[in-house]
Amino acid sequence: MEASMVSATPLMTPTKEVSSDDNNNNDNKTANEHELQFYDPHAVLRTVSREVAFGYLILLTGGNFEYQAPTLPEVQSGGQQQQQESKDEATTPTLDEETSQLAYASIVDGNVLHAVFGLKASPNGKANQIINEPSKSSILCCLPSSTIDALEFILPQSTKNKVKMQQLVEALQEVRDLYHESLEVPEDTSASFTLHLEVIQAYINCFTAIASYHDQVSLLEKLNGKDSMLDNVIIFKSKKKKQKDKKLEELQKATLNEIESGFNGLREKIWEKLEQTTGATAAISVTSG
Repeated sequence: MEASMVSATPLMTPTKEVSSDDNNNNDNKTANEHELQFYDPHAVLRTVSREVAFGYLILLTGGNFEYQAPTLPEVQSGGQQQQQESKDEATTPTLDEETSQLAYASIVDGNVLHAVFGLKASPNGKANQIINEPSKSSILCCLPSSTIDALEFILPQSTKNKVKMQQLVEALQEVRDLYHESLEVPEDTSASFTLHLEVIQAYINCFTAIASYHDQVSLLEKLNGKDSMLDNVIIFKSKKKKQKDKKLEELQKATLNEIESGFNGLREKIWEKLEQTTGATAAISVTSG
């Protein structure tokens, strides 16, 4: 398979006080002020091409991954179920220590997150504007999180994504620190620390879904390219375009659901692990004092 290679301070779970009215209006949402966001659903399918997705799959797996491309009959029948069954049958890539370390570094320190947030990486590695987004004036500086929340409606999307990406990076850096600390304890304990591997697998699933999405779009275009005599009539042209748009919208929704499924429960696991560590550190400090 040919695919091009594309190239702190302790973090506490951010919470806020919640009134009874808030509880009634939040529909069981968490009280986290800044819930971790792993990608931008409005940008990820638009800014990550098929080639880029395969490049990151190679980077995250060391080239050890299986990809089953969707077929024309599956797309014709709207075969999301068959494609899901194929994904379920595919084996999860086994990453050795060196590959997993490189993969995680590419997520936290590299430009993997830039891609899924639709951001360009500048030469110094910092996030720049959203790919293909017209440049806008930015109100950015070292603002308190509450101020950013208040100004969110006037901030450009690229600014919002930079903030969300930075929050994610800080949390993932903490996870990496915890993993390194686990290597210093008995082997049975270090072997049980797999959170960093779950993060890697979630992004492998993300880029696999994106590659499949682009392949399905290409197949849909081939299907729609087969014109009949009726397609020359304006009314039939309009009907065909509506059908195409509907199929594309359904495909985008299904793909985003597939991407999100890879991150299910990951936010909670990260916060839980960080809270446990913070609590243990506090207990040690009290005992020592």
